[in-house]
Amino acid sequence: MKCIILEDEKAAQELLQGYLEKTPFTTHLGTYESGLDIRPKEIQAADVLFLDVQLPELNGLQFLKTLVKPTKIIVTTAFTDYAI
Repeated sequence: MKCIILEDEKAAQELLQGYLEKTPFTTHLGTYESGLDIRPKEIQAADVLFLDVQLPELNGLQFLKTLVKPTKIIVTTAFTDYAI
């Protein structure tokens, strides 16, 4: 499973990257700090996008609305207001 991380905080990036390294069936395609840094081709190549809610310039939920055919999304956040 090919994964991309969209997260602006280093500690959270490292945590997610560590989880991916420990999961044998995943491949880490890249980590980005802003949705403006990712090209649509890169998103289409991924099976899963780990998406932070709070991001600079364009928050994660706004970024999600820009995707024409979104891949599977796992929303990540440190804010309990977004928890279901």
